[in-house]
Amino acid sequence: MRKKRQLEKWQVDLRNCVRALGDLEKYVHLKDKELLQKVVKNMRLAITPHTLSLIDFGNLKDPILLMCVPQAAELDVKWVNRMTRQVTK
Repeated sequence: MRKKRQLEKWQVDLRNCVRALGDLEKYVHLKDKELLQKVVKNMRLAITPHTLSLIDFGNLKDPILLMCVPQAAELDVKWVNRMTRQVTK
């Protein structure tokens, strides 16, 4: 009889990622959910439990929060182009 294969921690974390705005709302208030739904439609949302534990949800300028949660401004092509030019300079 074969033993059922135990999942590695990283595999469990991937299974438990926050992938929907409804799940994200458990951690942070979403101001404009309709606009964010458009963003998430174009950009993947996947935040592992470990990364969630690092986010300071009381600080809306938390770098990890800003990195992990798609921003409405990312739908604005002019904004993306401006940010890309700043990074590549």
